[in-house]
Amino acid sequence: MGRHYTRSYYAERIERISRLIPDCAIGADVMVGFPGEGEEEFSNCLSLLTDLPVTYLHVFSFSLRSGTPAARLKDHQTNKTKKERAHRLIQLSQEKRLAFHQRFLGRSLEVLVEGRRDPASNLCVGLSDNYIKTLLPGEEGMENELLPVFVERAREDLVFAEREE
Repeated sequence: MGRHYTRSYYAERIERISRLIPDCAIGADVMVGFPGEGEEEFSNCLSLLTDLPVTYLHVFSFSLRSGTPAARLKDHQTNKTKKERAHRLIQLSQEKRLAFHQRFLGRSLEVLVEGRRDPASNLCVGLSDNYIKTLLPGEEGMENELLPVFVERAREDLVFAEREE
């Protein structure tokens, strides 16, 4: 793909960020199905991402654009192959995000309340500084408040928390 860095360079940077900021969320954009990506290349990518302390992946498939350098490359992947590989990476992303959220069970976070999830419920939705979507009890008018919360349950997509007093 013409990247000007190596696997080890990339891995070292991600690991260093994780060491220096232990509770940060690290996301990665990952393209599957680039021309010439065989099973070995995909397996190497999957292995690297499995081993790295990334929190979530934004997975997308290579899309052919006429007139681009990639359009002239050989060994384009089938849509079926791209879909299967994307599915495997999305599963990995879900596992990693759940594990990340579970690290915060029984811990405190500060959450910026963004609004009500459902006007009929008493649940507000917010986001922590390390990108954890949080549901917490609250009333109308709490938008834009920064609140300390205690994480009680974790799912892949969000955590449930109670306001700390």
